[in-house]
Amino acid sequence: MKPAGGRVPEARRLRKEFDRGFAEPQPDLEPGGAALLALRAGGLDWALPLDGLGFLTRAVEVAPYAGCHPAFRGLATLRGEAVPVWDLAALLGLPARESAAPWLARGAGADPWALAFEAHAGLVRPRAGEVADVPDAGGAGGFARGVLRLGGARRAILDWGRLRAAVLKAKGET
Repeated sequence: MKPAGGRVPEARRLRKEFDRGFAEPQPDLEPGGAALLALRAGGLDWALPLDGLGFLTRAVEVAPYAGCHPAFRGLATLRGEAVPVWDLAALLGLPARESAAPWLARGAGADPWALAFEAHAGLVRPRAGEVADVPDAGGAGGFARGVLRLGGARRAILDWGRLRAAVLKAKGET
């Protein structure tokens, strides 16, 4: 039995495209080849290196904790663990958007913490020339370690260590 309509030519085209992907040389990746999570917080585009990411999840209910730092959203249960959630936009000095943070990025490591943000645009593996080491690029309040130039747009690459230091400072642990 033959597939109906134009499915055979489409399947052949897809097979050729797939095979060609293995035959062509791979593009030069940025030295270090660090993959990045492209995201949106405070209405602006950013990138977070995957090396500091424990996991990414849709936001769950966050129990608010009154009287704390303005960037502290509260506690969430992630994979059976109570995790403090911080609004990434507020940490960056941007207006926090209470209803606009449906994503959580849990930081890697034993000490639980997570960043809440508006949206993500997937993973990016920068090619050579797409990353520039520009300290505090994009008005990130001292949190950026470089800039990703992708398709004519620029995203500040945030530094997990600097974000973590700001969280510890806000908690009074520095």
